[in-house]
Amino acid sequence: MRTRGNAAAEIVTPWVSLGSLLAGLLAYANASAWRYASRQKNGFENPSHGLERVNRGHLAMLGACLAWAAAERIGLSDLGMGRNAGPSLRWGLTIGTLGSAVAAGFLAMPVVRSRFTPPPEWNGMRKRTLLRLFLGPYLLGSALFEEVAFRGLLHAKLRRRFGPSATLFAGGAVFAAWHVIITWFNLSRCGLRRAVMFPLYGASLLVLFAVGTALGWLRQATGHIAGGVVAHWLLLVGTALALMRRRAAVDLSASSRSL
Repeated sequence: MRTRGNAAAEIVTPWVSLGSLLAGLLAYANASAWRYASRQKNGFENPSHGLERVNRGHLAMLGACLAWAAAERIGLSDLGMGRNAGPSLRWGLTIGTLGSAVAAGFLAMPVVRSRFTPPPEWNGMRKRTLLRLFLGPYLLGSALFEEVAFRGLLHAKLRRRFGPSATLFAGGAVFAAWHVIITWFNLSRCGLRRAVMFPLYGASLLVLFAVGTALGWLRQATGHIAGGVVAHWLLLVGTALALMRRRAAVDLSASSRSL
């Protein structure tokens, strides 16, 4: 026979677990971003190193998320890692390709070109370095880790407490909050005036919210995170290639003016 205390514990414990996961993810993300930004600002780390190395902390957090799911007996199907990944992959490929085209088009707009200068490490990158970036930090350290954490574990736990729509919006909001510090740091290195920096920062967080919500919808609609991993990775790769082209154009323009 269940006592009143046992019934209360069954209600409170899932909320404590969800709150702990949210706090842990956001604390880790922003502490890690703050440390990374501080080390680069103070000259302790070359910015290009962050483009080549997989963040070991991210891999540790990936393992922690999977261990958390195992401890709470959240199965592979509930994590969006079960069978029948085909529909998810097809949608992910479509979303990632279209999103990459949108990012490239945005960076190519004249109003953006005149105000936005990508950091210097985005120019002259060797193919070997580019391959390490795409398969290491982007695939393992970002796309796979964040999809398992957000559209896998977090989505499963939110879905147990909320309806479909609330789960999507909450997941998108947490995904944007995950990028609060790193987004500001990255934009601060792009030669933007303050009058442009603040609205672009706000717009960037709104885009991240929209991306998080869209990837959550993809996971919810197909029951799998595979498409989210593909879309996430393609968005990162497409944006990186656009930044490289933009940086090369900036350097070429500066060189022609100096002649």
